[in-house]
This record gives sequence, structure tokens and C-alpha cells, in this order.
Amino acid sequence: MAKRPRIPKYSLHKASGRARVILNGRHIFLGKYGSEESLERYNRLVAELASSAAGRTSTAAVAPPCDQVTVAEVLAAYLRHAEGYYQKSGQPTDQLALVKLALRPVRELYARAPVSEFGPLALKAVRVRMIEAGLCRKEVNRRVRLVRQCFRWAVAEEMIPPAVHQALAAVDGLRKGRTEAPDHPPVEPVADEVVEATLAFLPSTVADMVRLQRLSGCRPGEVCGIRPCDVERSTEAWVYTPATHKTEHLDKARTIYFGPRAQDVLRPYLLRPAEQRCFSPADSERKRLAELHAKRVTPLSYGNRPGTNRVRHPKRQAGDRYDKNSYNRAIGRAVNAANAKRKIAAEEAGVEPVLLPSWSPNRLRHSAATEIRRLFNLEAAGAVLGHSKLDTTEIYAERN
Repeated sequence: MAKRPRIPKYSLHKASGRARVILNGRHIFLGKYGSEESLERYNRLVAELASSAAGRTSTAAVAPPCDQVTVAEVLAAYLRHAEGYYQKSGQPTDQLALVKLALRPVRELYARAPVSEFGPLALKAVRVRMIEAGLCRKEVNRRVRLVRQCFRWAVAEEMIPPAVHQALAAVDGLRKGRTEAPDHPPVEPVADEVVEATLAFLPSTVADMVRLQRLSGCRPGEVCGIRPCDVERSTEAWVYTPATHKTEHLDKARTIYFGPRAQDVLRPYLLRPAEQRCFSPADSERKRLAELHAKRVTPLSYGNRPGTNRVRHPKRQAGDRYDKNSYNRAIGRAVNAANAKRKIAAEEAGVEPVLLPSWSPNRLRHSAATEIRRLFNLEAAGAVLGHSKLDTTEIYAERN
């Protein structure tokens, strides 16, 4: 439930004889104290605050003139809106962090400037700052769109006049080959040989996550969130309906199918309680310690006994579930471990080492899409990946 906004007090500004309210540290003058005009504007302000879940006014009747609104005020108001809007299951989404990164150079360059001075040239100056930070062309264009989105929201809230956003819309995006911003190569499928070489250095739990994602083509976040209660096993092909997914805010359903090989990978993890995550870092750590104990050569009567050399109150403990970031880090550590071993072997043999390329779990989705397109067609790949448009599937499924 949204927090009830605090109703500001109708008060007298003695120096000018005007009525005023103080809202979020900002003084809003309503007209001559005690006049019908000031009382009418005050009642309007109270009504709008009562209907606003965020506790902010949304009409120009009580907002200061455009030349008094600073860019910092617009950014602060939009970020308060974004913190409540970009949430899923009570947790902030990655989009919120991206919005903050996009607005940072705007705040650094134009925080104190009146919003009327933030025009196309100012937006281009912000874009130059992004390019100087080393961002690629597509990322710069995406962040510039988020900046424009901020000012479009401010127009909708009647904080600023529409002319501000209309002027910013005149700035075209960066074109390939016509800018100093670099173009990163597109994300490509990861070779199965690279995946197999990495699996040997992964914890068994994460290795099974990689196998399951490669076979099903699901997203990294979807493989991290699997629970026994989300998997329907009454049919030949198991049906996994994620409790939450990337496009649920667009009112789109998401269904993932597990065939026989994927079922063999997942089956041992379905024995846990129905509401628990199938893949748990805590379970993975217990398995790792058990494997180390099984390889122990020193008799138990000598040296440290199991558990005696552990930190009593560690600062960091293994959690009950993976997220896409910890999943990605685990793969990165495994690639580094594999390459370290290859370097040592190459030095002993006196040859140049053949190192594994870095890869992320999202590339497994590209691999699955490419294979499905090769064996069947683009429509089949789009159905498995859950895309509503084949143009999106083209990004994932490489043409053979």
C-alpha cells in the first residue's frame, strides 16, 4: 500500500504577505494570504496530493515556472517514480540501475541549470560524456533514450512544458560508422566444446544448471528460479511455468519445455520441498565439501577433522538460491580455473596455451536457438525461446 502523503500547512510568508506551502523542501507560493485564489490553489494541491500515491503534485497550477525548475529537481522526481515503478516481486529490477547510470552524466553536467536550458545541445554534450566513458554505440543510444524518457515523464506530470521533450526528441541516435563510439561484436552462440571444457571446473550444481539451460534454451534467471512446484510432470514433455519472468509486465505468458535429457538433469533436484529453489548455493557448497572429504588421503585420526577448521561466524555465507549474476560469476571463475591449468600444462610442454574464451550463460540461449533453427526452422526457435516476434529470434538464432 502506498504511503499516505503528508498534507503541507497553509501558512503566511511574512516578508511578501503571500500564502505558501512547503512541499519536499520547496516553497510553493499560492497568492495573497487569505484570498480566495490562494485558498482555491491550496485546496487543489491537497486534493492532488491525496490522489497521488507518490505524494507529489502533478499539475502546473502548483508547480513553479519552468525557469525555476532545475534539472536536478526533475531527475530527483523521476528517480522517486522509477524506484516504485521498476519493481518485481518487491525487489528493484535491473532497469532501475540502468536508469540511474543514464541520468548520472546529466546530473554531473546540468544539475543546477534551469530545465529550460536543457535542450538538444545539452543532450549531445551528455552523449559525448557517455562516449568518453567508453560505452559502445548501442549502449549510448539506449541511455540517451532513457534520458529523454525522464523528461517525457516530467511533461506528463506537468512539471515542465512539452516543448522541452519535443526539442530533445530532435536528437537522432548515433549511426554505425559515423561516430567515435565503438561497436561491439554481436553476442554469438558459445561452442559446445567450450562448454564441455568448462563443466569440469564448475561445481556440480552449476554444471547441471548449464546443461539444463543449454538443452531448454531458457533465460539465466529462469533456470535460477526453478522450483518443484513450477514443473508439471504429468505429460511426456515436462512443462515449466516460471513464477516470474522478463516479460510478465507486458502480460505475456512464458512456458518452457523439458525433454528426456533435460528431465534427467533436473530430476534429482525435484526431491526438495515444493517451494524451495532447485539450485541452491548452500547445497552446492555442501556437495563441494563432501567431494573434498571423499578425496581425503590423510587418516581421520591425523590433521584437521571435518568442520574443525571452518570460520565460526563467516562474513559471507552461501545463500539459498542463485541469481543470474552469481550464476555468471561461477562460470567466469570456472573459465579462469580452466585457463590457469592450461597455462601450466603448456609451460611444461613448451608450447603456447590454447585458452578458453570468456562466455556468459546468456550465450547458451543463443546456442540452443541456433541449433533449433538448424534442425527445424526459425518459428520453432521463436516458440522455444518465448518470442512473440521473429525479428527478436533472428538476434538469437544464427543463420546456418
